[in-house]
Formats: sequence, C-alpha cells, structure tokens
Amino acid sequence: MQKPEAVAIESITWGEEFFVQLPSNSPQLPVAVRFVDQNYWKIFPFFFKQGIPFTEEDVESGIRTAVISETTARKIFGRIDVEGDYFSLNFNQYRVAGVVKDPSFAISRSYANVWVPYTLSPTVYDVWGPNQSMGANSVYLLAPSKGTVEDVKKEAGENVRKYATGFPEGDEFSLNGQPDRHWQSIFRFGSTGNPDFTVVVLIHLLILLILLIIPAVSLSGMIDSRMERRIAESGVRRAFGAPNRAILLQVLGENMLFTLLGGGVGLLFSYLIILIGRNRIMELGQMTVEVPVEGTSMAFTPGMLLNLPVFMMALLICILLNLLSATIPAWKASRKQIVYSLNSKQ
Repeated sequence: MQKPEAVAIESITWGEEFFVQLPSNSPQLPVAVRFVDQNYWKIFPFFFKQGIPFTEEDVESGIRTAVISETTARKIFGRIDVEGDYFSLNFNQYRVAGVVKDPSFAISRSYANVWVPYTLSPTVYDVWGPNQSMGANSVYLLAPSKGTVEDVKKEAGENVRKYATGFPEGDEFSLNGQPDRHWQSIFRFGSTGNPDFTVVVLIHLLILLILLIIPAVSLSGMIDSRMERRIAESGVRRAFGAPNRAILLQVLGENMLFTLLGGGVGLLFSYLIILIGRNRIMELGQMTVEVPVEGTSMAFTPGMLLNLPVFMMALLICILLNLLSATIPAWKASRKQIVYSLNSKQ
C-alpha cells in the first residue's frame, strides 16, 4: 500500500508460552513476546535506551534478533547496555538489537517484554478458511499526512479486489469494512462480522444521555430547593431595584462556579483512584497479554489520562447540563412577586 505513512504486520499466537532461560540455573523467566516487523517501530512510539530496532533484512531472513524492555534486560543481564549480547528464549539464542523503556501494561496493543521478527512466529504461516485466505496476523496502518483515511480504505479495497480475482467463481473475499480506525477496532469482535458503527455510536450516546439526565434532574431539584430557601433574599434585592436579569445571572453564575469546582475535585479524585488502583483496573480489562514480568510498569502517562478534545467535550456537556438544570429554578425565582418573596420564610 502507498497511501499510509507505514504498514506494519504482527503475527498473533494463541496459547503459546515463552520463557527466558536465566544463567546460574535460576528459574525460567516468563515473558510476553510480540512477533512484529520493522515498520512496527514507526507506528508505535518507543524510547530506545540503547541500540536500534531490528532491520528489514533481519525480518526477511528470519534472523533471531530481538528488542527487549529495560526491566527484562535487568532481569537477564543485570544491566541495560546489552546491545549485541545473546540470551536464550525457549532454548533458542537471540541477539539483542536494542533495549526500550518499559511500555505501560495499560497499552495492550503494544505491551510486551520481548519483540522479535514476525517471520519467527510459530503461527505466521497458519492459514484456514475458504481458499486459505485467513491467517493469524494483524496489520496496523499509520494514517497518511496527506490524504484521508477513506483514501487508505479505498486502496485496501482495491488490493483485496485484485487478490480475489484468482478465487473460484462464486467465492468472495471481503475485509468487512476494514481497515478500522482505532476506536472502531475496539467494537469489532472477530474478523468475520461487520459492525454497524452508526448503531454502536447511537447506543453509547443513548447510554451517556441517560447517565447524564439522572444527575441533571437531581441537580435541578436541589437548585429549586435552594432557591426556595433564598427567595426572601431575591425579594429584598428586587425591592431595591435589582432587575430579574441580575437575579437570573447570579444564580447561573453561582451554579457554574460550583460545577467547575466540583468537576475539578472529581477529576483529581478519579486520577487518584486510577493511580492507587491501577493494577486492579488492568485486571478488569480484556488484555491481549496476561503475564507481565514482575516490576513491569503499570504507569499512565499524562496523554493517557487527559485527552484534550474528550475533556473539552465532557466539560461542554457539563456546562450545558448545568445551564438546563439551573435556568428553570432561577427563572421561577426571578418571576415571583416581590411581596410573596419578602413574606417567605428563610
């Protein structure tokens, strides 16, 4: 393909266990292994502490070379300056091409302890299905800097059409709407279905709306009750010439301030929960790999904790809900007769 910035392949293994044989007859070290190609390092950003990724020649030749994480290097060698050294993985010798900073276990699509050329995968040539057209591989595409995702999908579709010309008449080969954007891939289970993403989005929006309406109704009731207690104050202000608009803006401004303060406290509290319970949170997720090396980072980076567009969208929704829930009680309070307001009990 020519449209994407990069195209990477990963060979998927199911039920395979991988162990590093340590020196001095120590117990074997369980590791999570990914079988990838040289373009994988262009799509997923890793910080290399030492060395470089394995090359295209390494991949094509099936040379036993590997990139390992910092923690894994320390477990095996006791240090990280190990470029060019060898270690044993499932009793096969691998040369270390580079050492990367530990990836977070929270990123299931890229987390591993050892990365090796996909041509060494035990399942890379496994095929099944009609015309042997399915295999144990995943492909990642980096969106183009020029052009659109639709251009990529169109090129992929054309490649599939050319590939399927050799199939017997009546057979069909389809990507079922792929390639997906990342958020779409989350909702795709298996490779034979084609989810209706419009329905998926509408369902989740409906759930979000229900979850937001419930606190909005409760908030409106609380504001209405509070305005009843402050109705005398409103009457005094209006008796001294305060216009209805001033009363309305005061109530809305106070509630906006409370909303922002409460949202800030809630945001900090949610971050605190994530930082304290991150190990448990990871256990609740459907992780691709399940055997992290002891000491592997479970950290969340600032970019993972705060997505600015999502945060601004959530903030806008909260502001709109605040306005909707506060406007009616404030309007009712500002429209009451001054005599009634002055005679109400505080």
